Amino acid sequence: MSKPYSPTSMRSIDLQFDKMKKQTDAYMVNVLKKTAKTCFMNILKTDEPPYKTGSYMSSHRIGVNEEDLSDTVIKKKGLRTLEQAIGSSLQHLRKIDSVKSASDTIIISNSVGYSTKYGFSWAAKVEYVGWGDQGGRGPYLVYEKAVTQTMQQLPDIAKSVSTTDSMVEVNR
Repeated sequence: MSKPYSPTSMRSIDLQFDKMKKQTDAYMVNVLKKTAKTCFMNILKTDEPPYKTGSYMSSHRIGVNEEDLSDTVIKKKGLRTLEQAIGSSLQHLRKIDSVKSASDTIIISNSVGYSTKYGFSWAAKVEYVGWGDQGGRGPYLVYEKAVTQTMQQLPDIAKSVSTTDSMVEVNR
């Protein structure tokens, strides 16, 4: 049995397009969130971190629509395990949940050097310029490598974001 005829009006078309726009926006927000989380994890799981414990691995930050300028201050003396150091940075992942629009900006940064006597030059040496005059260490390019890796993963990230989940968010 065929479906009864229902006339289409401009209003019904507008409503359908509005629904599609909301679903697309929700999908893009989810892709943005998952891409940022993937990039952050690529930073934390880098093959060759400059330092495997301590302030460097604890210093990765996430800010939404503004940079997180908090400093990494480790009050406990002694060595930290890699898991403890990474755990400090992982706490920042929950900030991504506050992203509500695809036009939001997620800023991943490193707080090494905000309050130390070495300042930002130390963070720059860790990430970019290295210590060429001291045994050829670096540059490590942890963030650059993480971004490159994330860009390669982007098609899989986009495919893994469920359009069904995005529709559920629209209907809330």
